[in-house]
Amino acid sequence: MVTGFRIHPGGAQAWFDIEADLATYGKIVGGGMPIGVIAGKAAYMDGIDGGMWNYGDASYPQTKKTFFAGTYCRHPLAMATAHAVLKELKSQGASLQ
Repeated sequence: MVTGFRIHPGGAQAWFDIEADLATYGKIVGGGMPIGVIAGKAAYMDGIDGGMWNYGDASYPQTKKTFFAGTYCRHPLAMATAHAVLKELKSQGASLQ
């Protein structure tokens, strides 16, 4: 949470050349919106969203989900803001840091 995207577009993992099972991010991703992000490998994250599937076809989340909630959990405005911030970070590249 402290280093997040401050040091590298790929976060502390890219800076230190490590690959964590789970990672947390906050503040910068929200672009001013209250947000926290949990990211990680599918083996750990599939229990939150049900796993990979595609909107608009016959696929569906096939992994058993566990209950996960928070004040702004999956909030549409927070999700749209995070998407826009991450796109901007990617377009700016490493020179931003």
